[in-house]
Amino acid sequence: MILALLAPARAGSVRTCCQTGALAATLLLAAAGCGGDGTTSPASDVAPTDAVLQGDATGQDAAADAAPPLDSVDAGSDLGADGDAAGGDTGGPPDPLEPLSLAWNGTIHAVWGPSADEAWLVGEAGVLLHWNGQTLAPRASGTMATLRAVHGRSKDDVYFAGDNVVLRWDGASVTNITPVEIKGDWHGVVAPPDSVQVLVAGAGGLVARRLDKGTWKAEATSTTVDLFAITATSAGSVWAAGAFGTVVRLSGGNWLSDQAAVATITLYAVTTLGDGGIAVAGTGGFLAQWDGKGWASAISNDPVDPPRDLYALWSPGKGEAWAIGKDGVLLKFAGGKWGVVDITGPYLKSKTFRGLWGWKKGDVTVALAVGEEGAGLHNDGKGAWKDFPAKVARDLRDITVLPDGRIVVPGEAGLLLVAPAAGEAFEDLAVDVTGTTMEGACDDGAGGFWAVGDKGTVVHAGKGGTPAVEVVGAAHLRGCARVGTTTVAVGEGGLVFARADGGAWKAEASGAKDSLTSIAAMAEGGVAVGKSGIALLRTASGTWKPESTGTTTHLNRVTAWGASEAAAAGDNGLVLHRKGGSWKKLHEEAGTFVYGIARLDDGRIVAAGWAGLVLAGQPDAIGHVVTSAKTVLLGAASVGKKALLVGKGGAVYTFGGTP
Repeated sequence: MILALLAPARAGSVRTCCQTGALAATLLLAAAGCGGDGTTSPASDVAPTDAVLQGDATGQDAAADAAPPLDSVDAGSDLGADGDAAGGDTGGPPDPLEPLSLAWNGTIHAVWGPSADEAWLVGEAGVLLHWNGQTLAPRASGTMATLRAVHGRSKDDVYFAGDNVVLRWDGASVTNITPVEIKGDWHGVVAPPDSVQVLVAGAGGLVARRLDKGTWKAEATSTTVDLFAITATSAGSVWAAGAFGTVVRLSGGNWLSDQAAVATITLYAVTTLGDGGIAVAGTGGFLAQWDGKGWASAISNDPVDPPRDLYALWSPGKGEAWAIGKDGVLLKFAGGKWGVVDITGPYLKSKTFRGLWGWKKGDVTVALAVGEEGAGLHNDGKGAWKDFPAKVARDLRDITVLPDGRIVVPGEAGLLLVAPAAGEAFEDLAVDVTGTTMEGACDDGAGGFWAVGDKGTVVHAGKGGTPAVEVVGAAHLRGCARVGTTTVAVGEGGLVFARADGGAWKAEASGAKDSLTSIAAMAEGGVAVGKSGIALLRTASGTWKPESTGTTTHLNRVTAWGASEAAAAGDNGLVLHRKGGSWKKLHEEAGTFVYGIARLDDGRIVAAGWAGLVLAGQPDAIGHVVTSAKTVLLGAASVGKKALLVGKGGAVYTFGGTP
């Protein structure tokens, strides 16, 4: 049982879904995961994209020679909250699938970003998530401490603070810059715009400043109350708010204490306003603004009595501000007064939101709000606030296990998720290929790996080095494999590119005119498959030889092992087996579509595809397996006697075998 595989991993530690209580509550595998960025599916060049799914969820009545468009299916919409098929226990055989989650149900405390397509989310147990405008993905924080605040000056200068920890993102990696001499649970962080300095505020009235040379010093704030938020207009003009209605401000080099509210009010948020003013918010819907002389409170106009607590503030400009808090309360300040903005859906109205951030350009406002149980809201600039749960919701295109045990999952919007081992969690590789769908990955023979994708994109992640991005031609690349001492990538139009160790990428003549969708390596060489039943053998010398598969059905994926054996999966439920240079049909079923295939250590072949279809068995006895999966499964990989399956909407399963 691999429960920790996709929980947020941190350096030197493993956090399982059981440890966080996340598994049952966060199996959010029902996301449709539609592209929205114009990317194509792995089957898009081997089947008409205008085919229509007919009949039931398994596609039994679909056209026999055309896979339905992958983006037309609801990826698991009838899964129950625990990942099982809706309707509860039917008393049938045990489900051989264990759903794993790329979702986070702990509290997400804060969010900040420098632009509409660049934001960071932080939360419990060191959770650090990055939003690139298209998808949310985990990044390595190196800590299990709760992170409570985030702020920065640019996309390459971002700071995170939490329970006795301060981190920095420099555009390439996260480093720990925690002050050693000053211990504190930090609730707020701010990077003043006119300086390289950073300030954190926290329990007991502590404020610490990181100076230009990277050293820290504590500042005497004249208070011992807990401070929950901090903001700054400059390095010399800083404000912090906290318990008992207290606000402390740095002015003229001295910290002054103000009473912004009565002592029964806790202030959780402070922000700068577009007109140069300061606003605070807190319990009981408390709102107040500093007018340069004192504090003037405002009416929240929350229809709930008593008004709900407010935990976060954000101001996009002069005369406008937003506040969010308990039980989904969302307020907007405009026209000189506060008013409630409706959040669609009872689910979101029941959540408490802790963080709020936005970006405004002209009349377009983009914003994110985050909170308890991984809840989130996203305003994409069109006015409506929509559900934005803390999860990876983009399609996962394939899955590869490297010789050192690491697992690589390429996906939409530049996703390249890597887990150190089958029992540990994925982190995004942070490669700047946003908007490019990554389709496949393979070993590089030197402790790293290659990944290939759309528009000829090739990424090399060397052992311990910074990933490098190349563009090889303009064609979409669908898969790669290490054949001998050469990395071979295949793609649309029968194009092939090969790179010998230490050399450069060079085109090879495959002789194929139709698209190649996948390649795998065996001792005899590389075997590639593709559209119209193509199968090609690449020898160690780089020559390509066509092989007869006995079919013209599109083949979507191939796996290989031993001296000469391979298995391929394709449309019409087709599974083929290669041995001794000959291909044999193991399974065929009109109206079903298979996209991923793997061979387990016990000799079983596992294939997965449309509407949760799973085929498994020894080569002479492969057949249907009843599972709860409803989503489209696009990739399969072997981990010992189990398989890992990935698919649309961030769906991930481990396959334990036939009941």
